[in-house]
Amino acid sequence: MREKPVSAELQSCIWIRLNCLRRPIRNAFGGTGQSRRREPDLVPSIATEIAQGVQRQFDVTLGREAASEADVIAETKAALLFISDEMAKQWAGREPKVADKAGHDIAALLQLALMDRFTFVAKPLAPVKPGAQMWCGLAED
Repeated sequence: MREKPVSAELQSCIWIRLNCLRRPIRNAFGGTGQSRRREPDLVPSIATEIAQGVQRQFDVTLGREAASEADVIAETKAALLFISDEMAKQWAGREPKVADKAGHDIAALLQLALMDRFTFVAKPLAPVKPGAQMWCGLAED
């Protein structure tokens, strides 16, 4: 049974996908990379990564029909383009507390943008079944 509301689960999913991005991508998005300016051409790949993660964890609908991956990517791209330079720079920065807070703020903004357009229903969690001759993930002798 799930304990968190869908909005909190969606925000967590987005935050995890953001933090799974490689450091050079974060730096380029935030303008802290080698060129020291934001590179908006990375937004489509970031949006794709987030959208794929969201659609693995949620059934996404637009009206009464399932939303396509392209719809979710387009909305995510639009929301990412509205992230302020300062927030993006903080997220890409080296100060862990500041970067973590900025990452949560970005995830919250993306979550609001996506929930304004789409309806999300969490997919059922797959049961974890131990393999044969396994106990707590360790092979029995």
